[in-house]
Amino acid sequence: MFKFFPNQRQLKVYLVLFLAIFILTASCNLVKTTSTPCNKIAILLPETGPAQRWEGSDRRELEHKIAKKLIDHVDDLMLLYFNADRNFDKGNKMDLKQVKQAERAFEQGVCLLIVGPVDETATQIVQIARQKNKPVIAYDRVIQDENKQNFADYFVSFDTTEVGRLQAKYIATELDRGMQSKYQFKSKDNLYVMINGSENDHNTKLLKQGFDQSLTTKIEAEVLKP
Repeated sequence: MFKFFPNQRQLKVYLVLFLAIFILTASCNLVKTTSTPCNKIAILLPETGPAQRWEGSDRRELEHKIAKKLIDHVDDLMLLYFNADRNFDKGNKMDLKQVKQAERAFEQGVCLLIVGPVDETATQIVQIARQKNKPVIAYDRVIQDENKQNFADYFVSFDTTEVGRLQAKYIATELDRGMQSKYQFKSKDNLYVMINGSENDHNTKLLKQGFDQSLTTKIEAEVLKP
């Protein structure tokens, strides 16, 4: 748990703060319009590794920018932080652990959750929050079930489909270079394997959608073959 004071110094701004700006605008409005006094916000992130960005970048910058944005609007602002692969209850899987962490946050009086979900089980967090009439902001990953229900009140992320397009665009550019590419591609029949994430993860579907859109012509021309 962290408590913030007005004299905390501002740290260097990273790219992730492009997202944080939108989160904090929503957070400020939600906190100020809550029917009961509210001074606790919880951030739940999915892991410490192998993606070092969550702990090494996102956490640090979110904490400091939340402090800067809300310190003048909320008395005794406090921030609770949970990470699904390192906090309490080590016996549970990460997805179930994150749900338990959300429950624990509510037990400690949190009025707003910012959740980077482990997977689709985060819809349980949304259900719990709705029962308590508390808002949830999905961070970087979509929270919704297969029926597009139990979605977070807000969703802030990159354009995931565009990320897929950019990944594929790089591959297409290298294919055009053929043997001049550092990958030394042939003019035909370059085999590829695409390893997607969970079928229940909406984010992986968006990535694949963008990826496929950019490589369709290469696949149809049999420059690439699965």
